[in-house]
Parts: sequence; C-alpha cells; structure tokens
Amino acid sequence: MDGDLREPGILDVSDLPSVVFGARDLIWMGTFLYLLTNFMFMAVLVAAFFYLRTRVTPWPPSAPNPAWTLGLVDLGLLLGTLWPNTVARRAAQAGDLAKARVAMWGLAGFGAAAIIARIFLFGQLNIRWDSNAYGSIIVALVAFNSAHLLVIWIETIVLAVLLHTDRRTARTFVNLTTNANYWNFVIITWCVAWFMVYPLSHWI
Repeated sequence: MDGDLREPGILDVSDLPSVVFGARDLIWMGTFLYLLTNFMFMAVLVAAFFYLRTRVTPWPPSAPNPAWTLGLVDLGLLLGTLWPNTVARRAAQAGDLAKARVAMWGLAGFGAAAIIARIFLFGQLNIRWDSNAYGSIIVALVAFNSAHLLVIWIETIVLAVLLHTDRRTARTFVNLTTNANYWNFVIITWCVAWFMVYPLSHWI
C-alpha cells in the first residue's frame, strides 16, 4: 500500500521574474476588465444619444450651440497628454526613473490644465442637464469623461510623488504602464464625446 503513495511534485519557480508587464500582470488584467466595463457604459451613452436623436424633433432642440473655444482647448490638452503618457510608459518598461519622473509630472500638468478647462466647459455647453433630453445626454457624455479624468489625474499625482520616495518598488513601474492605459481610455472616450457634443449635434 505504501508503495503506491506519491510525493507531491515540487515546481521550481525561482527563475521566473517577480515583476512582469502587460497581460501577465494581475493589475493589468484588472485594469483591462475595469476599462472594458466603462467602454460598455460609454457605448450605452452613445446608443442613447442616437436613440434620442431619432425621437426628438428638431435635434438639437432650440438651444444655443455650445461654445467651441474651450471644447477645442480641452481636446488639445488631452491630445497633448499622449506624448508624456507614451514617454512615461516606455520609461517605466525600461526602468528609467529620471525620465519617468519628468514624464509623470508633465502628464500631471497637462491633466491639471484639462481639468481647469473642463470646469469652465460645463458652463459653455449652454444647456442644463434637466432642460430636455438633448441636455441630459450631452451633459452625461461630458460628465462621464470628466469623472474619469479627475480619477486618473489624482492617480498620476500619487504615482509621480511615489517615484520620489523610498517606497517605490519595481511594481511601481508596472503601475505606471496601467496608468498609461487608463489615460488612453480617457483620451479615446473624450474624442468620442467631443465629436458628439460639438460637430455631430450641430453640423451633421
């Protein structure tokens, strides 16, 4: 009877890396699923926009057009984050601490400017969320992206500060890459929202 017993095999994982980037990292996968969920929510807002557009005549209802100035400024600022965001991602993957610090603070600066512009942009939509169906969906599109912009900006500040402390670890660089993914989500969803709020609502 004893001869049939088998000792459990032991797997040597000492040669495996303790830190990985991309889909092999659990935080990356969690962030991916979180962003996928929010992409679906954004898709619901887009679908609601087109549904309301077919049910409300005229579209948009009698209301002043949103002012373009801050909309263009805010779009430009968010597109401007692409450069420091890309630099931060590459610096994190290369383990370049000095370059990562500069890129993250640059990213935080662009983000702060975009948030300030966004605060005033709400007033230049020239309609309230409770005015009509058009106002509700327009404000919802802007508010959805604004909430994510604020969250990712705060996360960027925290990571930028962490890079200057002794509490940073190799995993901090992994967090920089997931932070970059979140920034890309904010940029993409704002491009969609901006197109729907401005040219699609009034010119197309």
